[in-house]
Amino acid sequence: MNERSWFPVWAERALLLVAAPLLFAVVAEAMVRLAGVETDVARNRNAQIAVPVWLLADASWASTSRDQIAREGRPIAAEELAWLHHFEEARYLTYKLKPDLDVKAINPFNSIDVAKGVEFAIRPNSDGFRGDDFQPKPHDRLRIVTLGDSSTFGWGVDEADTYQQLLLERLRRWQGERIEIVNLGMPGHNSRHGREVMQRYALRLEPDLLIISYGANDGRLVLQPAEELVAAHYGWQADLRFALLRLRSYRLLRRLLIGAIDPLRADVTNVLERAAAVPTIDYQRNLKRMIEAGVTVDANTILLSVCTQPPYEAAIRFVASEVGVPLVSARKAFVNTRSRVESGELYPEQLSRYREIYGTATFEAQPPLYFTSDGCHPHAVGHNIIADELERVVKQALRPKLAVLASSRRTQ
Repeated sequence: MNERSWFPVWAERALLLVAAPLLFAVVAEAMVRLAGVETDVARNRNAQIAVPVWLLADASWASTSRDQIAREGRPIAAEELAWLHHFEEARYLTYKLKPDLDVKAINPFNSIDVAKGVEFAIRPNSDGFRGDDFQPKPHDRLRIVTLGDSSTFGWGVDEADTYQQLLLERLRRWQGERIEIVNLGMPGHNSRHGREVMQRYALRLEPDLLIISYGANDGRLVLQPAEELVAAHYGWQADLRFALLRLRSYRLLRRLLIGAIDPLRADVTNVLERAAAVPTIDYQRNLKRMIEAGVTVDANTILLSVCTQPPYEAAIRFVASEVGVPLVSARKAFVNTRSRVESGELYPEQLSRYREIYGTATFEAQPPLYFTSDGCHPHAVGHNIIADELERVVKQALRPKLAVLASSRRTQ
């Protein structure tokens, strides 16, 4: 008598086919974790510092970097990549800050900041956005949620110097603790990312007012349009990919594979041509969809233009006019206040800080330094001017909300 007849041969073979790879995967995952092997950055001879693997996998970034390496005849400088180590890939958003960091960064877009080691603090919450952890909205408060790119994020300045914190100070002098502001800005994001941020974060925060500011990155030339990039985050293949990314063994294999391919080597050629990440017509559509999404939760919207490229500046003005929402232009505000800033009438203490860093001669040669650290990103003076411009518009938008809030308190 066959002592194993109770267990069919076909079942045994099926078990081996499934169990053996599974057991191997479990052992491999345990070994990688115990060994502490680096899985998320890869050394590359074309960069002075290890590069995040998710960045090497970005065909557009790799293509732009290859051009830079060929043009400058040197590897990518460490300071140009160091700040990117604070970010991680994120489903639907492409990337966001690693949760719960407390780090210092240097703005690589200003050579003086790099040379002098001028740092700013980054302290993201558990969701990977700048600021404190998100909390349920108290019934007796109004919440402003800001969405945008690096200028909204506050690139180059401490959190206390962002327009959100400066605006909050002004609004609390007006209404005390009844108002709060949440920052959902992310460097490098465009309006297509903004739609995802709106659906997955902003609406859940129950905003009473949205401040939306995109346009600096929408016109960036890329190999894969933002619509396609975000679409790749949907579907069963994306489900599987992001499930596997939880495994350190999978991330190690990916690192080894990308390292072997080396997307930064000179002989790699692009199959696709570059085009705008978000065409202007799609940019307008994205802004309108975000405004419409705000309406579904009874939130008003203010559009904010900061470092917006010219075609997109015209597009955001068109949307504001067509939909009937206020538009605040940082560029216009900087032009209108420049003489008062130069004379020391406005924010002399903040300005003196930057004069000391950059020098008077540099200031005279580069007027944008009165408001920005690099011609685009506002520094503390610029953020104060933006907060001043927003204050009046925000108060006007919140007055009906405050009236409803006061009425509900009287009836309780």
